[in-house]
Amino acid sequence: MDSDRYLNCLEDFLVSPLPKSLLAAHPNDAAKPSFTLPPGWETWWNWAVSTPQPWVELLSYYAEQRPNSDIPGPLSQMIDNIKALQLTRSQRLPPVPTGYGAKLHEAQYINANTSYTQTSAKRMSPKKLHEVSAMTAHIVHLLRTSPTLKGVQHVVDIGAGRGYLSWNLRALGMHVLALDASDTQAKGAERQGSYSKSSNDRGSLTYQTAKITPSTLLQLVDEWIIDLSHSTAESHLPSVVFVALHACGSFTTDILRTSVSAIHGNGERRSWSLKAAIVVGCCYNMMEGKGWSPSYFTLSSSHLQLAAQVPSTWLDHQARTEVALRKVSWRALLEATTTESNPTDGCPTPKNRLGRVSNDLYQHWEQFLQISSVKLCKIPIRGMEQFPEKLAMLEKRISTLHALRCLLGSCVESLIIWDRYVWLKEVSGGGRYFEAHLLNLFDQRQASGRNISITLISN
Repeated sequence: MDSDRYLNCLEDFLVSPLPKSLLAAHPNDAAKPSFTLPPGWETWWNWAVSTPQPWVELLSYYAEQRPNSDIPGPLSQMIDNIKALQLTRSQRLPPVPTGYGAKLHEAQYINANTSYTQTSAKRMSPKKLHEVSAMTAHIVHLLRTSPTLKGVQHVVDIGAGRGYLSWNLRALGMHVLALDASDTQAKGAERQGSYSKSSNDRGSLTYQTAKITPSTLLQLVDEWIIDLSHSTAESHLPSVVFVALHACGSFTTDILRTSVSAIHGNGERRSWSLKAAIVVGCCYNMMEGKGWSPSYFTLSSSHLQLAAQVPSTWLDHQARTEVALRKVSWRALLEATTTESNPTDGCPTPKNRLGRVSNDLYQHWEQFLQISSVKLCKIPIRGMEQFPEKLAMLEKRISTLHALRCLLGSCVESLIIWDRYVWLKEVSGGGRYFEAHLLNLFDQRQASGRNISITLISN
């Protein structure tokens, strides 16, 4: 299947009747007495009530642990289509060449014979450790194997955060410009630098706090290269690689567009040459503007929230998943309680946002209702302390609805990623300007669910 056809298949599937109705129905709306059951829902709506753990049945079928599940036909067909259409997410970490001064393993931090690697690894969470290790492995692999990147010594870490990846690349002897818009992250990076000393006298690290936009990014790199040339006396045009480990929201597309512009040149002369960009996106809910090209498919905020879900890992932590699903269903029931189905002394219009509450509250409905209603309405809601059978049935249905929507989220994310990939192929000049590749860098069970990197390599 070619790229454009695959994109069209994703769009057609997501606007087909059942997926479209599921994506359009928020759990908060489904909990209200006024909610009208969409066409085609009745069978699975009733099935959810009669099944002890409907979400487990759905996820087991999705994971192919229960191929003979008794879930309703329309749902099994939809899940079959999801599995057929979603991008594969199995980690495919590239092999690391020997003789490059580093030994890399999937869950082991890079060892570049520096005190930094032994000290900072202890300060990173296992998740961050896995991500930085895998991202470094990918960068090392490209620098070692791509003819275009031979001799590259300059890297711009965009959205560098506390500088873990930046310091790692510095330990490999690279000149690194670490950019982040957050003063808090910058201070954390400074503390990181105080104990991240390298015995390697090659390379350098410049950390800069700045608002990063497509125009300021190029300007910041210009200034850095000029300053660096004064201190290193380089006579040739430096080759630069952009890296971004989890660029939030529209920041991913901004970096990709800026990279394409820099590679194309567009008549602008710069003191450096962009040779590659390696970007891992995240936080789709923070995307602004259109950011994608489908002509008849509009991504709502609900779509973007669901694209960030990772239902493939739910069965690994069933107790935690149960609490997460209970949060969705109980909050939906609470909203319905405080609006349409008000008991005596309820509040018609909630006065506050519920915000974050302790997980312990989700063990007992009565306690959750009392404390949460006070946060919402300034007064406790009376008359709903017991969890009647009707609400228990509704909790199962809402949990099932949320699980189905999250399963569809994997196709929404595939649509977002593949649309970016198709656009890159379109503007690559048939490969004359650059090549574009997708790679699953992380193990979703160890790290972020956002594990697909988009890599551009200039030709």
